[in-house]
Order: sequence, then structure tokens, then C-alpha cells
Amino acid sequence: MIQIDLTPKRRAALALLQKTGIAPNSYAPLAVILLWRVGIDCPPPHMARFGSVATAMGGSFGLAIALGIWAFAHTHASALRGELWLAISAGLGVAFGLGMASYYALARAKHKLPLWKDFQPPLDA
Repeated sequence: MIQIDLTPKRRAALALLQKTGIAPNSYAPLAVILLWRVGIDCPPPHMARFGSVATAMGGSFGLAIALGIWAFAHTHASALRGELWLAISAGLGVAFGLGMASYYALARAKHKLPLWKDFQPPLDA
């Protein structure tokens, strides 16, 4: 894991998530660690709101798919029209975002984890 200075709230949240038995690369994925490293305060995905996770994950996945299809279509003789590859990437982004948001929301419910806005670290953390 990348070493960063953690705020007391992040440190307490990671300790709570570690106790659940969830894999560290799931509760502290590289993207979240990198965002923390550059100073962007975002919650671990298990403690984020459904819509935030769906938007972030679906948007980034859809963009990656769109760029991949665009690169493929422009380097190969392709009859794939721009509207079609945009629709495909948007559809895949929405499906992926909803799927990942559902995964994290179900895990949050299973382990009785609070949302980030409601999480209060213990005073001794």
C-alpha cells in the first residue's frame, strides 16, 4: 500500500474496515489512496453514498471504454459510427457503475458500516 499521512478519521475508518475481513484492496483501492495522496478528501467506497460510487466508477469505466473503442476504431478500418460507440460505452459505464455501487452498498449493509458523513471516529483514534 502507498504510504500517506492519514487523518484521524481516515485512520479510524480503515481500522474499522480492516476488522470486517473485507480485502484491503477493496476498502482502500489504489484510486482512493492516490486521491488522498494528492489532497482530495473522499470516503472509502464502502462508506460512500450509492450515487457517488455509481457516478465515479461508472463514469471512469465508461470513459475508459469510450477511449478504447475510439482508439480501436481509428486504428482499424471500422464501420462503427461515433454515436454507436458512445452509446456502447455509456451503457457499459452505467451497468458497471450500478453494479459496483450495489456491491459496496450490500457490503456496507452486511457489515453495518456507517456512511462517511455519519462516521465519527472514537476519541482515542
